[in-house]
Amino acid sequence: MDDIVTLRLADTQAGQSPRLGAQPLPDGRGATFTVWAPAAREVLLCWGYVQDFDGSWHHRKEARLCRVDGGVWTGLVPDLVHGDRYMFYVLGPEGGGEGVKRDPYARDLTDEPAWPNCQCLLCDPRRFGWHDAAYRPPAFHKMVIYQLRRYLVYS
Repeated sequence: MDDIVTLRLADTQAGQSPRLGAQPLPDGRGATFTVWAPAAREVLLCWGYVQDFDGSWHHRKEARLCRVDGGVWTGLVPDLVHGDRYMFYVLGPEGGGEGVKRDPYARDLTDEPAWPNCQCLLCDPRRFGWHDAAYRPPAFHKMVIYQLRRYLVYS
């Protein structure tokens, strides 16, 4: 795996840890990827997934993430946009396993391929169409409390 490009570190504020998961850049062109894998020897980001004529999926691009403090791996991909597919490839400790892993912080997964073979989707939360602007909670006297517990506290 010596021919694999290493991604540059994502910019963070001094003393601040990078946020886990895929974080789109403010301009919408690119994203930072961060995952916690303390026992990993290496973590790769795989993207550019395409479907072959036989229905199988494979990635066209991959790059190595950089290890930072606390077992966190991170990197920046400048050209990804909302809706692009990605996965992590994790090489475990010596004598351990390795394989493709989904981002545990992924905001969305693909419908095709479906679970359990789905990939992660890069999602910009600013582009999500919220539908709750007109929501108003019911009057207090019309609310239903599903569970109420009383506790007796001794001091």
